[in-house]
Amino acid sequence: MIALPLMLALASGCSCETPPDEVDAASPRDAAASDAPSPERDASETTCSSRQLVPMRVESFELAEPGTAIVGRSFRVRARIQHPDGCHTRAMTDVKIDNEAHTVDIRVRDWALSGRPCADGATSDARLAVLYLSGEGAWTIRDASPGGSAELSVSVGRGSVDSGTRDACLSDDACQLEGVCLAAEVGGEVRQRCVEPCEDDNDCAPHERCAASADGYERVCVEASEPCDPASCAPGFACDDTWGRCEAAFTLDDANRDPCTCDSDCAPGLVCVVGAAGPRCEAPCTSEHVRAACGEQQACDRGYQSEEVSTSVCVYSRQE
Repeated sequence: MIALPLMLALASGCSCETPPDEVDAASPRDAAASDAPSPERDASETTCSSRQLVPMRVESFELAEPGTAIVGRSFRVRARIQHPDGCHTRAMTDVKIDNEAHTVDIRVRDWALSGRPCADGATSDARLAVLYLSGEGAWTIRDASPGGSAELSVSVGRGSVDSGTRDACLSDDACQLEGVCLAAEVGGEVRQRCVEPCEDDNDCAPHERCAASADGYERVCVEASEPCDPASCAPGFACDDTWGRCEAAFTLDDANRDPCTCDSDCAPGLVCVVGAAGPRCEAPCTSEHVRAACGEQQACDRGYQSEEVSTSVCVYSRQE
């Protein structure tokens, strides 16, 4: 198994300051955009477009799994948003935990495509944030987007001394850093086991997919039922027999992070991303651990910031 997926916010918290290149999108249609900032985009598109991060206002929060939140065991929160039709796609979500104030600030973000207006209408979408809270008592989960007002109160109980087993876990310790302990309702009964929560197939181990499990878990890594289909790979990507899915076939380095005006100015697999230092070719991310989108020696990094590169793009892997 691989490292925990997107949005696992440990109790130490992450420092997720608002990026200087992120635009206010309290009304998503204020950002002209179109379909995929991710590699799934059709390379034949002729519209001159570029990508920019926009915050998305949360309509409501809810617990994604049954049962009671306790210290030492992860749980997921579902953030519901309105996703503009045909013009936005997912970006990495920021989570900031304040252990003293017992607050969790969640900022949901999208990649918006400039160059073409949004279609009429919007689709309800949901983002899952995996939380691990270290303190007992009342916690408040808040929408940290500009003008956001959605909140959820969560009571966190005392944790179990016994961690249990992987198939009947009581805390994340039973998972031994391979997934987290989540609950699901099976036949009217709440059960807990170690799973790998995910947002994207690339969050998962080789030959696994991100999907609903047979025993009631939403968006977890499950065994792939079909091999990788080369026809499903976007330009710049190819089936990798080791991983059993489409992997980046390009090399992402300073040589091809060129200044750009349109996606078409970039090498296959890269798109034109607007950052603080101006637009340049990048590989955008939807999840914190999507190495498949980045190529060799690169990784998606939620906490990375600089004056040159926006967050939610591939960066050089760093040794912590």
